[in-house]
Amino acid sequence: MEQSISKKIALLNQTSLDSLVESDVLKIIEHFTETGLKILDADFGFAWWMTPEKRKYHLIYKSSNTPYEPELPRKRGGNFEAKKTRMPVFVENVIKENYEEGFDISMHMK
Repeated sequence: MEQSISKKIALLNQTSLDSLVESDVLKIIEHFTETGLKILDADFGFAWWMTPEKRKYHLIYKSSNTPYEPELPRKRGGNFEAKKTRMPVFVENVIKENYEEGFDISMHMK
């Protein structure tokens, strides 16, 4: 489903507004993950979270149609790079050669 930029922005704005009245952080993460899936026209998605108390990532949300159990982020993986640079990491072409042995997720990606 192709969406115009203005519709995607409206969807993000609506999610932001809905989050202002939401007190449960987990629900906010769920709403933004689902909105991201709609905007990217993705089949599934999940979100990791690292709390200051635990200092370890844990799976905080997984859409119901995620076809596998996501592995914990690696210390030198994208999550830690995004945290360090404060920029999200987007992978457009998922190919086996870009992943360490045992971490190939290309069968689950478009």
